[in-house]
Amino acid sequence: MTLTSNILKSNGQTVELGRILIVGGYGEVGFKIASHLAADFPDTVTVAGRNHRKAMAAASAIGHKTRGIVVD
Repeated sequence: MTLTSNILKSNGQTVELGRILIVGGYGEVGFKIASHLAADFPDTVTVAGRNHRKAMAAASAIGHKTRGIVVD
């Protein structure tokens, strides 16, 4: 599997990636999922929830250009 920009190539297939939104991304399970995805697909993951401070803190902790937003 290789990732170039937002193009993923795996097993002879090519897929163009968009954004990945993890609602509840600062909770225990959502944070783990977001962390794994962000490591493999940098600059595509956004964590979201009702608390702006928690969303931004999770995005910062995850790194890989992860974004944090509020949704309600």
